[in-house]
Amino acid sequence: MIYHKTAYQAEVFTVPNVGTEEQRLKLLNDIKALQQVTPDTSDSNDRCYRILEPKLEMEWLFDAIDTTLTESVHYYSTLDATFRDLKRPKNVSITWWVNINSQYSRNVFHTHAVSEFSCVYYLQGTDTGDLRFPNPANILGDCNENSPFTRDFMFAPKDGDLIMFPSWMPHEVDVNMNERERINIAFNMKIRT
Repeated sequence: MIYHKTAYQAEVFTVPNVGTEEQRLKLLNDIKALQQVTPDTSDSNDRCYRILEPKLEMEWLFDAIDTTLTESVHYYSTLDATFRDLKRPKNVSITWWVNINSQYSRNVFHTHAVSEFSCVYYLQGTDTGDLRFPNPANILGDCNENSPFTRDFMFAPKDGDLIMFPSWMPHEVDVNMNERERINIAFNMKIRT
């Protein structure tokens, strides 16, 4: 008899086309207006403008995040004892920030390990650089390329995409080679039971 156990598992949850064209355009215009009057708070990514927790009308986006978080927690509750009693997150603390990456900028390799889940919503993501999750199973970068599940996971975001993942997952965003700015809103979620 052969038994197996999962050493670790990470799923990336994606929701395409979140929000209507009108909602996205209003949010984009509100962010661009804030950029004109709000100082940059970024200190980690060259050529990236950041606004911490701006006051924006985005209840529709929080609704999509709530639905995705609920499904993510439910999924993990079937696999990990930590989440077995969390059928629905009851008390969630959310922080967020806006990133505006100009041409030739990138977001460096990092995690959001103080939270349980993180997500990013792309207002302008199409052709502005892939979201890359390097595989921790191949941390030394020397695994046989045919070995199971050792490759990095790449996600080419489109405008309106919402991507949620466990906050411990190391990730980075490739260089934006496009003249079009990459504009996204990133979120961290801490779950309290």
